[in-house]
Amino acid sequence: MKTAWIYRTLVLLILVLTMPCLCQPEVEWVKEFDYDQHTYYEDIIAHEDGTYTLGGTQYVGNGQNQRTLPIVTTINSNAEIVWSNTYGDSTQHYVRSMVKTNDGSYLIAGDVANINLAPRDDWDGPTFLSKISPDGEELWTTSYDCGVVLDLVSCRDNSIGVLGYYERIDHLAGTILLRTDEHGNESDRKTWDGGLYHMLGTTIETDDGNLVLSGILWLDEVGMLIDVQKIDQRWHNRIFVQWMNLPAGHYGLPEVIEDQDGNYIVYGFCNASMETPARLYMLKVDNDGRIIWFRNHDLGQYRCTGKLVINGNNHPLLIASREEIDDFENKQLIFIEFDSDGILISQSTNDQVRIRYFLINETPDGGYIILSKSNNKLLVKLSNPNSISTKEENDVPSNFQISSIYPNPFNSSTTISYKLPIQSHTTIGIYNTQGQLIDVLIEELMSAGQHSVVWDAEGVSAGVYLVRILETGGGMKEIQKVILVK
Repeated sequence: MKTAWIYRTLVLLILVLTMPCLCQPEVEWVKEFDYDQHTYYEDIIAHEDGTYTLGGTQYVGNGQNQRTLPIVTTINSNAEIVWSNTYGDSTQHYVRSMVKTNDGSYLIAGDVANINLAPRDDWDGPTFLSKISPDGEELWTTSYDCGVVLDLVSCRDNSIGVLGYYERIDHLAGTILLRTDEHGNESDRKTWDGGLYHMLGTTIETDDGNLVLSGILWLDEVGMLIDVQKIDQRWHNRIFVQWMNLPAGHYGLPEVIEDQDGNYIVYGFCNASMETPARLYMLKVDNDGRIIWFRNHDLGQYRCTGKLVINGNNHPLLIASREEIDDFENKQLIFIEFDSDGILISQSTNDQVRIRYFLINETPDGGYIILSKSNNKLLVKLSNPNSISTKEENDVPSNFQISSIYPNPFNSSTTISYKLPIQSHTTIGIYNTQGQLIDVLIEELMSAGQHSVVWDAEGVSAGVYLVRILETGGGMKEIQKVILVK
């Protein structure tokens, strides 16, 4: 009995000592991606095999013969092009958004450019939607009257949502949500046209097939409001709608993300001027739309662009680029972590990576990939902030590791991939954060090489768990966090 108590205490102590206080990523590597200066990418998607697919617009030709074409490019981890295709031949298309579908293909959506080959800003006219196969073949393209495209969502039931804004009869802005089947055939549409401007710019799908949208509503009598709302699976009935006043300033459209508890955080930036600092605002609401908190953070005399993500502590983490408003050359990559109440708890900068505007998306290993959109065309890989690696003082081979846990967070099961440099007796266990053993996945002699095992978490409650791999012969071990959501 006493031995068991001592063992549990030691396990808990090991886990506590190896768990980090902060969950911020580090720069793993930086590569130059020397793509055409007339190509403008809008989205990047990371794959399990270490490749990345980008979607955007390419300007082709000169003068009167110049045209814009959709482009999709896949590159490897060395930023070398695997394949790159443009689509169409004469019509001016400007890609706004790209997503990956359930079958591994890609959807790209955008609007037709105006005569001077800039993204259309007249709000009216056709939009297009194309499906591209995993190896770059155009499967179909169709067009609609949907205004200017702002976001695109590929749903679990294979339907597609295209979100855009349009000009109303009173020359003010409204929002339109177009729904199609998996072949691009329009099946439904919904519009919002309240206030002076009503622009919903981002949408995410929930586990039950509902949609959560966020944007800006401008009412003449009250000013600018954050608008977050949830609509049901039919995309017609509102489950909730919530508004919050914004202080005066020049705001971009907000985005919405979901945390591990099923709450929603709407966030955006207010640009800095010579007199006023940049600000990050965040509104957190629960699954029923009730406001939990609103925060408005001063970011200093900088211009900031970036993305808010949820890290392994279930905390909002801002990954952003900032530059001084009077010195465009002084750029920094910044990481700011907030606690679950939206209070700033840590901040760090990286002066070696100097980028201005960038695309960012999560990678299968829980890290992040960044593509710079400014003149220095860099591909930057950020580490998984949940990964913890510990080694004994012996000479440990560098390739002993948990190579990936995917998906993470996960709903019911996840695949743990790991490498062994030599044949060894290996144990993989799952622990809760109190150090209690939940499950043993492997406890046997394993050959050298790449292996994987599935953790079926059926019957395990949602929360944070630790995957611990131990190679007893060489004294090697590694621990990584996983998030189970239900």
